[in-house]
Amino acid sequence: MGPIFDANEEVKELLVLQFKASKAKTVHHAAGSFYLPEPFLETEVAWDSFESFTELSVQEAQAMTEVLLNLKQAVYDLGGEMAQPMIEIKNSCPILVWTLFFNRDLKFS
Repeated sequence: MGPIFDANEEVKELLVLQFKASKAKTVHHAAGSFYLPEPFLETEVAWDSFESFTELSVQEAQAMTEVLLNLKQAVYDLGGEMAQPMIEIKNSCPILVWTLFFNRDLKFS
């Protein structure tokens, strides 16, 4: 799909392998949505429980923040934008969510 997608995939993998997340997924909204008419990627990274998320040490939380900031910069450098990551709680489980937007000149391949 391209370098922005690849950078996002690397971060998802890292969050699962090093930061105790249980699963991660990205959905490509090729036609946008009701509120966002442009194509975008929506990423969700979930932890099994609130406890597994809060077991992250301060150092791990800082490192995870750094990983996300690096992704935001990489996406920008590649011609896209990354929305601020947010934490949602579903069924008592934290889910980290962010969206990636693409420059109109960028092609999906």
